[in-house]
Amino acid sequence: MIDPARLPELHRQRARIAEHLAWLDREIARTETSRPPSTSPSPEINTPTLPPLAGSNQADPQDLIQNWVDENRASAPLVSKTGCWAVFAAVVLLGFGGLLIFIVLRY
Repeated sequence: MIDPARLPELHRQRARIAEHLAWLDREIARTETSRPPSTSPSPEINTPTLPPLAGSNQADPQDLIQNWVDENRASAPLVSKTGCWAVFAAVVLLGFGGLLIFIVLRY
């Protein structure tokens, strides 16, 4: 069933969006015309390069992170799955217990 009040509401929303887009265009144009042209280039920031630490490994950080994840994934037990099953079992038992109590008290 089509709601007869929906079409006017959609037209009203479209008009508000068009009004908002026109406002955005005006604001963009005003900002672009009021911004002074930049004639000087932005100053460059010179950051000194640090010498490598003595005895440091120059491996790629992405490789180090991937190796760490692989090592920890292999040795980590599946604790989260066990916890999820424990919570699921507790909820099911509480649900059946509540249902049983409801049936006993109802009859």
